[in-house]
Amino acid sequence: MKRRNGFTLVEVIVSIVLVSIILVSMLTTLVKLKELYNEIHENSDALVYSSSIARIINNDIMNNNGIRYATCNSEGNLCEIILGNDNRRRIEIDTKTDVVTEPDGRGTLRSLNSVSTLRYIDTTDTSDENMIYLRTLEANIFTSYDANGVMKYTTSDGFNFNRMVLDQYEKDTIDGKKDVVVAETAEEALKLAQQKNANLKAEDLTQDEDALDTWFSSWLWPISLFDGINNPDNEEINYYYPTADLVTGPDIIFFWVARMIMAGYEYRGKMPFKHVYFTGIVRDKLGRKMSKSLGNSPDP
Repeated sequence: MKRRNGFTLVEVIVSIVLVSIILVSMLTTLVKLKELYNEIHENSDALVYSSSIARIINNDIMNNNGIRYATCNSEGNLCEIILGNDNRRRIEIDTKTDVVTEPDGRGTLRSLNSVSTLRYIDTTDTSDENMIYLRTLEANIFTSYDANGVMKYTTSDGFNFNRMVLDQYEKDTIDGKKDVVVAETAEEALKLAQQKNANLKAEDLTQDEDALDTWFSSWLWPISLFDGINNPDNEEINYYYPTADLVTGPDIIFFWVARMIMAGYEYRGKMPFKHVYFTGIVRDKLGRKMSKSLGNSPDP
């Protein structure tokens, strides 16, 4: 049998076609990965913005002995705050929206551009107000409708500040009523309390029995679910921890998922799960998440 050298024209063409298909497939994958990276990057930016804003405002409030009185207007864009040392603050949110509707093939395209600015202002001296924090964000929402006015799809990019919800908050004074100081030890707490009332003694203070907020306590969920904090070597925690999968929304990667991983390494020496699967998020026609504060969620 005679050995053949080289390739036939048909074989060369088939090889070229196969290589082209592989290259196109790889290119499509790279494009999808880039889109995914951009989406994650934008979400990370939003988390950094919200985290930095919360940290700056929270630190300022704590450095001024907390909040004594606060109220917000019904529109949710203006809050007046009186701090524990009688210094005053104001939070303002200004939003400017531009809507453009234009023909889009067989229907219309509605584009909404929203620019919102948050200001955190020291208003202690009304004659010389001081800007503590200023941040402006921009969001664009595009909605396509068919010829009958039925929405076909909505896309969005960017972020903006939503409204603040608070009717009124007023903290009791320390003279004969409950007040709060924050400290790492009972001795430090007594010193801080005596700055407000020098007659207080250690027995006058009580420690808050429920000091964990929602996001902090949720760090411990994979462990505390099986009593792994109080009883770290019990049969259930040893059997079920770590687990394999977590299913959640992509909007709480920082608030919950990352913190559970950190707590897992801190208290168990292992990450609590191997895989994280993200679900979709139901949004309204403007591309916003369903929220009680926005009033765009179903009424149960």
